[in-house]
Amino acid sequence: MTSALDGVRSMRCPRYLGLLAIMLTMPIATHDARAQEETSLTSGQFWGDFRGTYRFSRITRLSGEIGYRTDISGDTDFTRFLSRWRFNWDVLDWMQLAPELFGDYTSLTGSSNTFELRPAIGVRFLVLWPTRRFRLDSYTRVEYRYFFAEDGANEDWWRFRTRLGGLIALNKATLLADRTLFAIVDAEPFISVDEGLSEEFADRLRLRLGLGYRHTYNWRFELIYTAQRARATSGEKFEVTDHIIRLRIKYFIN
Repeated sequence: MTSALDGVRSMRCPRYLGLLAIMLTMPIATHDARAQEETSLTSGQFWGDFRGTYRFSRITRLSGEIGYRTDISGDTDFTRFLSRWRFNWDVLDWMQLAPELFGDYTSLTGSSNTFELRPAIGVRFLVLWPTRRFRLDSYTRVEYRYFFAEDGANEDWWRFRTRLGGLIALNKATLLADRTLFAIVDAEPFISVDEGLSEEFADRLRLRLGLGYRHTYNWRFELIYTAQRARATSGEKFEVTDHIIRLRIKYFIN
């Protein structure tokens, strides 16, 4: 039985790695420079997620995810429940297409509760070392975000996001072995296309560092720290930093 990593063979040509790094670090560097203007405001959040994946074939699979978000610092009082459905298609050995549908409900004290519906299309490029001990990948998405509040207000806009990061096996020679502990590191800028948005955290930059554990092919666990820089609307400077602790459980059905 093969895993999601097993279904993607290594891309060994060094020029692809260099080109990928150059293209995808440019927006990260630009966003990071703008984020230097942030103030010292901080908040703490906990995110919990469970994802189940069903494989239809060697190159196609469907993932369903449920999640919970809340503030743990006392700065805000919100609770968010979410669901995401994503279909992955390995178009090439080193490229995947991933249409998805995301929805969430957010309860915020002192403000109207909101619903969000977010269809998106994503493309992922992967570089796997021959031993599969290292993995470098980029994941770029274009999202259409539609918000509607219980008080009748609604907003919609397009957003672009791209994540560049990697995994490295720490106690095994490959990421494909059971009982493998691995490190996670990536950066992801978010850029809203439309102007005049009033939604909080319209633009963001996330920097993530974490540990994962592949217990068996079926069960994977991740504990990730995320530092999030954000600005309130697309016309304002970056002001808020969130410190996020995220626990993710992944189950592969077949």
